[in-house]
Amino acid sequence: MMRRRGRNRYKEFFLMSLGIIFIIWGIVIQILSNFNIGYILTIMLGIFFLIYGKFYIQVKEIVPSPILKLIKSGLLLVFCWMIFLFVYGKTDTTDYKEDVVIILGAGLRGDQLSLSLLERVKKGMEYLEKNPDAIAIVSGGQGPDELVAESYAMKKYMVENGIDENRIIEENQSTSTFENFLLSKKILDKNFHEDYKVVYVTSDFHTFRSGRLAKRAGIENPNRKASSLKWYMYPMTYLRETLACGNLIVNQNKIRE
Repeated sequence: MMRRRGRNRYKEFFLMSLGIIFIIWGIVIQILSNFNIGYILTIMLGIFFLIYGKFYIQVKEIVPSPILKLIKSGLLLVFCWMIFLFVYGKTDTTDYKEDVVIILGAGLRGDQLSLSLLERVKKGMEYLEKNPDAIAIVSGGQGPDELVAESYAMKKYMVENGIDENRIIEENQSTSTFENFLLSKKILDKNFHEDYKVVYVTSDFHTFRSGRLAKRAGIENPNRKASSLKWYMYPMTYLRETLACGNLIVNQNKIRE
């Protein structure tokens, strides 16, 4: 009995500590970065662990065992999916024979590139340096809290850092990943009179869903090149992306993000 009580105390302490870490983590990163539903999900997950740990014994007594197992299985499934997205995002399919690199927008802080968007732009510039025959489409409209269109800020940064502006085309109307590809394809169809090869650049966690949305927009067999985020951004970005992937699967017959 004493040993079981000790194990329960250990579990309570572990769950409550985990909850506090996630809550603080989500709040701090939200203050330092643009608002993102992933931060809210991180805080909510922290609250869940905190409450579960605080009332661990009561929960085990009140909640039926099958429901607890279902919740645990759901959390395990989410964790496994996040691992899949991480591994998928680390696979680069670029062959540097593409005609176009599409760099997907990721939000601004006023008129400055957000951390994730800066990494995407740098990765796109790296591609252009290795493939001097390719052009770039910088894709992203202007959000309500942004001073300029994302595409404008992206192009400005690239030109200031040595990329020929004649190699960069702006797509400044999109408001979602699907529109990034749909509107970029319209530009490409006007500029190319034959088949063209495309590689898209986005954050590692975002590559899987982006590829599916690119195909929905009519871009066949796009290659992918991913930029990385700082490790402390992983929980919120991967939680948000897991939710977005679920939405994509549920609405697979609808053309929307």
